Amino acid sequence: MMNNDEKYNAWQKKFEILQEKETITPDTEKFISDLLAEFSAVQAQNQRLKKQILQKATGGSNMSTKLRDALYE
Repeated sequence: MMNNDEKYNAWQKKFEILQEKETITPDTEKFISDLLAEFSAVQAQNQRLKKQILQKATGGSNMSTKLRDALYE
């Protein structure tokens, strides 16, 4: 199963291939580019929120390594 970073990288690579082959219209190219940018922004926000939730739930950075690893997956 791919994590979100791997998905993003795979989608980005496929998008670049489509651009090189010139098989998509400029409107479609802009749409895909916007989607990839939004996905990246949402992922970054998601990671920040997970970190904040973990800190609140544990009262700081006293959480166990296993718990932290499980929540970040």
